[in-house]
Amino acid sequence: GRPRGTDWPAVRSAYRARMRVAHPDVASGDAATARRLNDAFGVLEPVSEGAGHAAEHTADERTAIDHA
Repeated sequence: GRPRGTDWPAVRSAYRARMRVAHPDVASGDAATARRLNDAFGVLEPVSEGAGHAAEHTADERTAIDHA
């Protein structure tokens, strides 16, 4: 998950900016990178926006944001 005190709007904004470049429908996009970003975003997503979603991921998937 995210460290306490992390600015959620900044996280969401950074995710969207990265997806604008990585999305497979964009000329510079890459499906594998977009998939990793989506998986990492799902782990970081607040419980109120994605209830229980993070619990469904393995430890390897939770570290995907480090490699995205």
